[in-house]
Amino acid sequence: DGVLGIPGAAAVIADILPFVLALFLSLGCITACSISLEGRQLWLVRSLPVTAGAVLTAKLRASCLLQGPATLVSALLFVISLRPAPGRAVLFFLLPMAYMLLFASLGLLINLAFPNFTWTNETTPVKQSPAMLLALLAGMACAGIPMALLLIFLQGESRMWGSYGVLALLTAADGVLLRLLRTRGAKRFAQLS
Repeated sequence: DGVLGIPGAAAVIADILPFVLALFLSLGCITACSISLEGRQLWLVRSLPVTAGAVLTAKLRASCLLQGPATLVSALLFVISLRPAPGRAVLFFLLPMAYMLLFASLGLLINLAFPNFTWTNETTPVKQSPAMLLALLAGMACAGIPMALLLIFLQGESRMWGSYGVLALLTAADGVLLRLLRTRGAKRFAQLS
Protein backbone atom coordinates (compact mmCIF):
# COMPACT_ATOMS: atom_id res chain seq x y z
CA ASP A 1 0.00 0.00 0.00
CA GLY A 2 1.07 3.55 -0.62
CA VAL A 3 0.31 6.82 1.07
CA LEU A 4 -3.46 7.42 1.17
CA GLY A 5 -3.90 4.05 -0.54
CA ILE A 6 -2.10 5.21 -3.69
CA PRO A 7 0.69 2.82 -4.71
CA GLY A 8 4.04 4.56 -5.22
CA ALA A 9 2.85 7.85 -3.71
CA ALA A 10 5.50 7.77 -0.98
CA ALA A 11 8.30 7.70 -3.56
CA VAL A 12 6.76 10.60 -5.50
CA ILE A 13 6.38 12.62 -2.30
CA ALA A 14 9.96 11.81 -1.33
CA ASP A 15 11.11 13.02 -4.75
CA ILE A 16 9.32 16.37 -4.63
CA LEU A 17 9.66 17.35 -0.96
CA PRO A 18 13.30 18.52 -1.26
CA PHE A 19 12.13 20.89 -4.01
CA VAL A 20 9.19 22.02 -1.86
CA LEU A 21 11.64 22.85 0.92
CA ALA A 22 13.62 24.87 -1.64
CA LEU A 23 10.47 26.73 -2.68
CA PHE A 24 9.95 27.77 0.93
CA LEU A 25 13.57 28.90 1.11
CA SER A 26 13.03 31.12 -1.92
CA LEU A 27 10.29 32.94 -0.02
CA GLY A 28 12.71 33.93 2.76
CA CYS A 29 15.63 35.32 0.77
CA ILE A 30 16.93 38.04 3.10
CA THR A 31 19.96 38.89 0.99
CA ALA A 32 17.85 40.49 -1.74
CA CYS A 33 17.28 43.48 0.53
CA SER A 34 20.30 43.33 2.83
CA ILE A 35 22.33 45.94 0.93
CA SER A 36 19.37 48.26 0.43
CA LEU A 37 18.63 48.10 4.16
CA GLU A 38 21.95 49.83 4.82
CA GLY A 39 20.22 52.93 3.44
CA ARG A 40 21.92 56.21 4.15
CA GLN A 41 24.28 54.46 6.58
CA LEU A 42 26.03 52.55 3.82
CA TRP A 43 29.07 54.74 4.42
CA LEU A 44 29.42 53.13 7.88
CA VAL A 45 29.79 49.66 6.38
CA ARG A 46 32.12 50.91 3.68
CA SER A 47 34.31 52.66 6.28
CA LEU A 48 35.03 49.39 8.10
CA PRO A 49 38.61 48.12 7.69
CA VAL A 50 37.43 45.08 5.69
CA THR A 51 37.15 44.38 2.00
CA ALA A 52 33.89 44.61 0.07
CA GLY A 53 34.12 40.85 -0.44
CA ALA A 54 34.22 40.32 3.32
CA VAL A 55 31.06 42.41 3.77
CA LEU A 56 29.25 40.40 1.09
CA THR A 57 30.47 37.12 2.60
CA ALA A 58 29.16 38.19 6.01
CA LYS A 59 25.75 38.92 4.52
CA LEU A 60 25.78 35.53 2.79
CA ARG A 61 26.75 33.74 6.00
CA ALA A 62 24.04 35.52 8.00
CA SER A 63 21.43 34.31 5.54
CA CYS A 64 22.73 30.73 5.69
CA LEU A 65 22.86 30.81 9.50
CA LEU A 66 19.21 31.84 9.63
CA GLN A 67 17.91 29.36 7.08
CA GLY A 68 20.32 26.43 7.44
CA PRO A 69 19.33 25.00 10.84
CA ALA A 70 15.60 25.17 10.13
CA THR A 71 16.14 23.52 6.76
CA LEU A 72 18.21 20.70 8.24
CA VAL A 73 15.67 20.07 11.00
CA SER A 74 12.82 20.04 8.45
CA ALA A 75 14.74 17.61 6.24
CA LEU A 76 15.46 15.35 9.21
CA LEU A 77 11.80 15.30 10.23
CA PHE A 78 10.75 14.46 6.68
CA VAL A 79 13.29 11.64 6.49
CA ILE A 80 12.14 10.24 9.85
CA SER A 81 8.47 10.37 8.91
CA LEU A 82 8.72 9.17 5.29
CA ARG A 83 11.64 6.73 5.67
CA PRO A 84 12.81 7.08 2.05
CA ALA A 85 15.53 4.96 0.52
CA PRO A 86 19.04 6.17 1.45
CA GLY A 87 19.61 7.68 -2.01
CA ARG A 88 16.48 9.78 -1.67
CA ALA A 89 17.15 10.62 1.99
CA VAL A 90 20.45 12.27 1.08
CA LEU A 91 18.61 14.57 -1.34
CA PHE A 92 16.44 15.87 1.50
CA PHE A 93 19.55 17.47 2.96
CA LEU A 94 21.73 18.31 -0.03
CA LEU A 95 19.19 19.78 -2.46
CA PRO A 96 17.70 22.39 -0.10
CA MET A 97 21.16 23.39 1.17
CA ALA A 98 22.42 23.87 -2.40
CA TYR A 99 19.31 25.92 -3.16
CA MET A 100 19.82 27.95 0.02
CA LEU A 101 23.30 28.99 -1.12
CA LEU A 102 22.02 29.68 -4.64
CA PHE A 103 19.19 31.92 -3.40
CA ALA A 104 21.42 33.80 -0.97
CA SER A 105 24.07 34.47 -3.64
CA LEU A 106 21.52 35.35 -6.28
CA GLY A 107 19.71 37.67 -3.88
CA LEU A 108 22.91 39.56 -3.14
CA LEU A 109 23.76 39.91 -6.82
CA ILE A 110 20.27 41.14 -7.63
CA ASN A 111 20.36 43.65 -4.76
CA LEU A 112 23.73 44.90 -5.97
CA ALA A 113 22.18 45.47 -9.39
CA PHE A 114 19.03 47.15 -8.02
CA PRO A 115 19.89 48.85 -4.72
CA ASN A 116 17.44 51.27 -3.10
CA PHE A 117 18.96 53.70 -0.60
CA THR A 118 16.27 56.37 -0.71
CA TRP A 119 13.61 54.59 1.33
CA THR A 120 11.94 56.25 4.32
CA ASN A 121 10.39 53.09 5.76
CA GLU A 122 12.08 49.67 6.09
CA THR A 123 9.07 48.06 4.44
CA THR A 124 10.04 49.53 1.08
CA PRO A 125 13.26 47.57 0.45
CA VAL A 126 11.92 44.45 2.16
CA LYS A 127 8.50 44.13 0.54
CA GLN A 128 8.25 46.62 -2.28
CA SER A 129 11.57 46.58 -4.10
CA PRO A 130 12.34 45.25 -7.57
CA ALA A 131 15.27 43.28 -6.10
CA MET A 132 12.98 41.32 -3.77
CA LEU A 133 10.48 40.62 -6.56
CA LEU A 134 13.20 39.44 -8.94
CA ALA A 135 14.82 37.26 -6.26
CA LEU A 136 11.45 35.73 -5.36
CA LEU A 137 10.52 34.98 -8.96
CA ALA A 138 13.98 33.64 -9.81
CA GLY A 139 13.99 31.44 -6.71
CA MET A 140 10.57 30.01 -7.40
CA ALA A 141 11.53 29.31 -11.02
CA CYS A 142 14.84 27.68 -10.03
CA ALA A 143 13.06 25.28 -7.68
CA GLY A 144 9.68 24.90 -9.38
CA ILE A 145 10.76 24.24 -12.97
CA PRO A 146 13.11 21.31 -12.20
CA MET A 147 10.50 19.81 -9.86
CA ALA A 148 7.82 20.01 -12.56
CA LEU A 149 10.12 18.61 -15.24
CA LEU A 150 11.14 15.68 -13.04
CA LEU A 151 7.52 14.89 -12.22
CA ILE A 152 6.38 15.09 -15.84
CA PHE A 153 9.21 13.32 -17.63
CA LEU A 154 10.79 10.86 -15.18
CA GLN A 155 9.53 7.92 -13.14
CA GLY A 156 10.83 5.91 -10.18
CA GLU A 157 14.59 5.63 -9.81
CA SER A 158 15.24 7.80 -12.86
CA ARG A 159 13.49 10.66 -11.04
CA MET A 160 15.89 10.27 -8.13
CA TRP A 161 18.89 10.30 -10.49
CA GLY A 162 17.41 13.33 -12.21
CA SER A 163 17.36 15.04 -8.82
CA TYR A 164 21.05 14.25 -8.44
CA GLY A 165 21.58 15.85 -11.85
CA VAL A 166 19.79 18.97 -10.61
CA LEU A 167 22.03 18.89 -7.53
CA ALA A 168 25.12 18.79 -9.75
CA LEU A 169 23.85 21.79 -11.74
CA LEU A 170 23.08 23.65 -8.52
CA THR A 171 26.56 22.99 -7.18
CA ALA A 172 28.10 24.38 -10.38
CA ALA A 173 25.76 27.41 -10.30
CA ASP A 174 26.67 28.02 -6.65
CA GLY A 175 30.36 28.07 -7.57
CA VAL A 176 29.76 30.50 -10.44
CA LEU A 177 27.63 32.85 -8.32
CA LEU A 178 30.13 32.84 -5.45
CA ARG A 179 32.90 33.71 -7.89
CA LEU A 180 30.77 36.52 -9.33
CA LEU A 181 30.16 37.85 -5.82
CA ARG A 182 33.89 37.86 -5.04
CA THR A 183 34.79 39.64 -8.27
CA ARG A 184 32.09 41.74 -9.90
CA GLY A 185 29.92 41.87 -6.79
CA ALA A 186 32.72 43.21 -4.61
CA LYS A 187 33.63 45.76 -7.28
CA ARG A 188 30.00 46.89 -7.56
CA PHE A 189 29.64 47.14 -3.77
CA ALA A 190 32.74 49.35 -3.61
CA GLN A 191 31.16 51.68 -6.20
CA LEU A 192 27.83 52.10 -4.38
CA SER A 193 27.13 55.46 -2.81
